[in-house]
Amino acid sequence: MTQSSRKATSDSNSPEELRGDSRRSLYLGERFHCRIEWPGVKPLPVELVDISPKGLALLCTQATTERALKDGWQQKNVRLHFNRQSFKFSVDGKIVNRSTMTIRGQKYQRYGVQFEHQICQTYEQFDQALEQNLVLCKSYVRPQATCWDPFFFQEAIYFHVHGFTPEGMDVVVSSRWKSILPQQPLELEVYIPGHGLFKVSVCNQNLIYQSPSLDRFRIYLRYQNAPLGFQEAVSEYLLTMNEEATPAKLRLAGFRLGQISQAFELRYGAAEQMVNDPAQVGSSALAMPDVASIGRQDRFKKRGRYLLGKVGRHQALSVRLLFFEDHETDSELTSLGYRLPQAVQASRFIEVSQLLLSHEVGLSDIFIPLMRHIIRVAAQSQMKYVLLESDVSLKKILELIGFTPHGPRLSRLNEDMEELSFQLMILDVNATLSNQQHFLEGHVWRKVYQGLSDFLGRNYNQPKTIKPYKFPKKT
Repeated sequence: MTQSSRKATSDSNSPEELRGDSRRSLYLGERFHCRIEWPGVKPLPVELVDISPKGLALLCTQATTERALKDGWQQKNVRLHFNRQSFKFSVDGKIVNRSTMTIRGQKYQRYGVQFEHQICQTYEQFDQALEQNLVLCKSYVRPQATCWDPFFFQEAIYFHVHGFTPEGMDVVVSSRWKSILPQQPLELEVYIPGHGLFKVSVCNQNLIYQSPSLDRFRIYLRYQNAPLGFQEAVSEYLLTMNEEATPAKLRLAGFRLGQISQAFELRYGAAEQMVNDPAQVGSSALAMPDVASIGRQDRFKKRGRYLLGKVGRHQALSVRLLFFEDHETDSELTSLGYRLPQAVQASRFIEVSQLLLSHEVGLSDIFIPLMRHIIRVAAQSQMKYVLLESDVSLKKILELIGFTPHGPRLSRLNEDMEELSFQLMILDVNATLSNQQHFLEGHVWRKVYQGLSDFLGRNYNQPKTIKPYKFPKKT
């Protein structure tokens, strides 16, 4: 190691490089103004001369402000009003010291103000002070958060995202950034891996922890305006990267969940790997029969193809696909009492059955990705129809994505001896993927099937709007 490299190493570990308690100096020419207020006194103008996340120093550049502060300044509780760019906010604090400062031969009174916030001594104390359900980012692949410094020109602040709560973000920031004040609003640009960039309005809270060894500040940013898509992307990221997170736990903690797609994985497995423990299986209103009827003698077991689904790192569901060639009359649905249309019996089709869900996931979480995957399998296997049995409560939802009801309803008793009604639902694979007859709403088709249709090469350029009628030209 050369002498210069040894010197650089020793300087980087010197106490001068630890910036946790240092302040950033300002100059009167930069005109960092704010207004100071305390009970019984109107806001008075002052100018800042240094700033840090724990406090600041101000000068009384006007005689009126100096006369008001001259008497009884010790431990005076004050409120500072800032107006930076488009942000207006106030910070509470108290005056802790006074000194004299000479600038260009003129003496000014310098007052030190300490902010009112809770300074935590340990990570555990910070977690307890949050009083919210914190879910950590347990991965090297983390969201990226940044914003422009509202005090200084063209300076970007980068945050290390430590975790999320339903109402905000737990972040770590380098202590070289001195202009992050309590109750300060910020406009963040947050990139969620796999979901893209979001603009999120947050407000820094009165909570801070300074690491003694890493020279970092840990703060909490509460959402002021967080788009719904951003909150759903955060939930899906946590499901993917945190092994303890499940849809049920996140929903119980207060997180917003949408359709789970990137955190949802399907793979083929054996019949013995299905979710068949009644203690771990929730109710399902789709692709019956239910859990109680699975233990019976099943003559379709050997010809079934079994899909096992995981959400994050937890097994969430299992479902069976039965493949039938044309002109086959014996199927699982016919054994339950349904009569299949002649067009279906004359074609190749798939029956979906034995959909079993874990208690940790709901059908609404994975409904669209699951249906999209099954239709993809049917299309690539050259199956014309997809058939399933559904509770009548899901009839309208299935019709919305292309299924049509057929035949009369059937009734059965569940484990609680309650009578339930079921309906046979049929989907035409080719008609749904092409939508040439426009029996599906355009926005529904684009959201559910357009990506799959593009993948399979069956996109027929769906019109976004109805073209107006053009009158012929007069000859």
